[in-house]
Amino acid sequence: MARAIYVLKMYMFQRQISLSPEEKKGIEELCLFIVGAYVKAWFLAPSAPGAPNNDLKFLKLLSREEKRGQCWSKALAKFLNQLWYLSSDLTSFAFYDESVSIETKRKMSTAVLDTEGMEDPPPRMQFPKNAINDHLDLDYFVTKSSKVFFGCLKLSEIFLSIDPSEWENDELYLRDRDIVRSMRVVNDTAER
Repeated sequence: MARAIYVLKMYMFQRQISLSPEEKKGIEELCLFIVGAYVKAWFLAPSAPGAPNNDLKFLKLLSREEKRGQCWSKALAKFLNQLWYLSSDLTSFAFYDESVSIETKRKMSTAVLDTEGMEDPPPRMQFPKNAINDHLDLDYFVTKSSKVFFGCLKLSEIFLSIDPSEWENDELYLRDRDIVRSMRVVNDTAER
């Protein structure tokens, strides 16, 4: 973020510094990327329950906008190697995210109960850029392997058999949601 602020300042004070036309164009593109995508993702990054959904939204945005310039396509290439929260186990954080729709949570609940997964899933998803589209949703990443999340954190799975519209009435779900909300996203904190 410090470098982003520096680039934004360079753009604001471009009349006071000597820049070539290529440098001006590059700084402008970088500023559009920072304002159009990076700032929101950076501020949302510490939210553990929101991490899978935020990462998926950021991934979709980068994929949609990669034609805008080199900055966007390079960010997409880099981010495709950082999909920690879109793994079959860590996507379970999204069960506690209020910004995820009830319909998506229904699909996720069905997937965690019905979709076979790997016994030892990889720590992060890897899929080609052409698989990223607006129809890609969190339930794509959820399998029976996602239940590992609940066991590791000693959280209840009982709410999965209840319709997501009723989760707010389940005491165990609310208790576990508070636990998940109190967690910090480790790699973001380390980077800061």
